Amino acid sequence: MRRTSKTPEQQRLREVIRAAKALSTYPDISWESSRWKILQYDRNRRAHHHNSRDVLFTRRRKRPTDPAVPFAAPFDDFARAIIRMRASLRGVSSASQQVMILALRFLYEPLHRSRLSDPTSLTRKHFHVAVNDARRECTEGSAYGIGQTLAEIAMFLNTQQLTRVRVHFKNPIACPRTGDGLDPASQAVGLKKMPSTEALEALAEISGHPVDENEQVLLRIIDLLVAGGFRIGEALTLPRDCWVEETALDARGQPRTQSGTGDPVKRCG
Repeated sequence: MRRTSKTPEQQRLREVIRAAKALSTYPDISWESSRWKILQYDRNRRAHHHNSRDVLFTRRRKRPTDPAVPFAAPFDDFARAIIRMRASLRGVSSASQQVMILALRFLYEPLHRSRLSDPTSLTRKHFHVAVNDARRECTEGSAYGIGQTLAEIAMFLNTQQLTRVRVHFKNPIACPRTGDGLDPASQAVGLKKMPSTEALEALAEISGHPVDENEQVLLRIIDLLVAGGFRIGEALTLPRDCWVEETALDARGQPRTQSGTGDPVKRCG
């Protein structure tokens, strides 16, 4: 049987994969596995994050009950190489790796529809199809993040010279506006999101009379969410002893004292 010679781009892809395999990043993972457990290497990990932060080298599923289908070769090793190399160079969080694998999934589909699985065959058209799919299927903020990550993948391909022609791709999705503006119209919209006076008064009444310790814990969490603007993950990871008192300093860096008594002034929060 006649062997097909590899293109220069395919040879360079093999070298990139070989270099990624040799890295010490994520030392306990098995390269060939379709599931990488990387949460233990995340310095910013949250207590409530578990298997949801595993990296799965599988195609997108329309429904959670659909079977997980791994990427075909050599796209699977290409995806592993990007995940491992970007972590080695920048120490990215597991959340960032989740966005990367999602972007790779969107990119894989137009390539697969072309009956290809070789990333050296990627073109700018594949990237635009991927970002348009993300725009259609995801929220505005998620689609923007996927577009930014697709641009990172295009830069990786160009830097490593893995495609015959450079991929000139920039994220076409504008950064979504977050929060409420300071103009009167935006402030009015923001006020509509706030709890009513009646709701706050009712919460205060309920919060002051818990029926047992379990309800007291629940009510204190609700108090934090309403009064502090916390998200549930932030509230659940607050330290047990979170009250802080510090000595207040004046403009010269000296401890401030109460006039008349000489007692130190404390900063509390």
